[in-house]
Amino acid sequence: MTVPSRPVASTVIETDWGQAIHDYVFAPAGCRVSGGNVAMLTASASRVLPIDTALDDPGGWADLAGNRLVVPTDKAGLYLMSLLAEEVNCPDTAEVRVYLQVNGANAARVTAGGEGSTNIPIAANIQQLLVAGDIIVVQAKQIGTGTLASVQIAALAVTRLGDTWGA
Repeated sequence: MTVPSRPVASTVIETDWGQAIHDYVFAPAGCRVSGGNVAMLTASASRVLPIDTALDDPGGWADLAGNRLVVPTDKAGLYLMSLLAEEVNCPDTAEVRVYLQVNGANAARVTAGGEGSTNIPIAANIQQLLVAGDIIVVQAKQIGTGTLASVQIAALAVTRLGDTWGA
């Protein structure tokens, strides 16, 4: 089915309100990005994970040079942030901890044990109110010693759910 550009053209529904409903249902604000593998530099040192590919970014959220997302001026609201990271080469005596951060504060933290050369998915989901200018970054660190893991953002999606929580 083709996504309509407006709810019902040439009727009373064709208003700003109708357009807003259309956008929430068919094309909610947000973006989806991914990044390449990065090796941990040392055990217990956090490292910002690269964001180098904007998979879907019609609103211009992705700052690829800064490895971050920035909430655009007119896109404040309630969002679902879904992160899928992957780690590999972490020994079974260590683990990788991944942080989804908003303005430097941890919004979500997930830890996964290592299994050597096995690729381990690390997932986090959180609903959060975001305002214009908020900065979203993903960091990772290895807890424990041994071979240093490689970690990447397989997908980070930020999808607008609405303006706020309703009754």
